[in-house]
Amino acid sequence: MLKHHFARQAAAALLKFAKATSDPQVAAALVEKAADLKDRLDGLPPPLSDVLDSHVGSLIFAISN
Repeated sequence: MLKHHFARQAAAALLKFAKATSDPQVAAALVEKAADLKDRLDGLPPPLSDVLDSHVGSLIFAISN
């Protein structure tokens, strides 16, 4: 779970810096690194909190109906 959290924060920071820079080569490199982080996240299983949240929501829906 922490890997997901920190990788998302890092990717968001890279994109923020890419938007703020006036150097197009630096911006492109930062966007590429953010995309690499996202690709690595896509290969990991979802965080347990996401899995539990989806199951709890389904259970609440089933109980309420």
